[in-house]
Amino acid sequence: MSRRLIVFCTIAVLAAAAGCNGPAGNPSRRTNGLVPDGADLAASGKPGIAHFTSGGVRLYVVDETARSLIFSGEIPEGAEIVVRIDPDAEAVVAETPCAEEDDKPTVLAKPIDKTHKFSIWTRVPRHGAAAPTTQSIEIPE
Repeated sequence: MSRRLIVFCTIAVLAAAAGCNGPAGNPSRRTNGLVPDGADLAASGKPGIAHFTSGGVRLYVVDETARSLIFSGEIPEGAEIVVRIDPDAEAVVAETPCAEEDDKPTVLAKPIDKTHKFSIWTRVPRHGAAAPTTQSIEIPE
C-alpha cells in the first residue's frame, strides 16, 4: 500500500470519527435552539426516562425525533416532582415522589409518539436563587 493511500485513509477515518462528536454529540446543538443556552440536559432516551427535580427551575421537554419542544414550564418553589416520559399513557407526566397509589400523575403533554427519543432539560433562573436539587433516574419497563 502506498504511503499516500495510508495517509488519505487515516485522514478519512479521523474526519469520520470527528463527525461522531458533531451536532448529535452536543446537546445544545441537538435541540436546534429549542431550549435556551444555560439549560442542562437532565435525561434523554426513549419513553421510560424520568427526572427528579425540586422547585425553582424551568423545565423543558423536547421530542428529539420530531425536533419540537413539547413542554416548557416553571416548577414552583418548594415543589418536588418526578417528570416521566410515560410510554403506557403516551404522555409526559409529573408526579410527587411520594405519590399515593390512588394519585394520578399530572399530564404535561399528550399525546407523544412512544417510538421517539426525548430529552428533559432544566434551567435555573438567573435571579440568584440557590441551585435546586436534581437527579435523573431510569425506570425499567
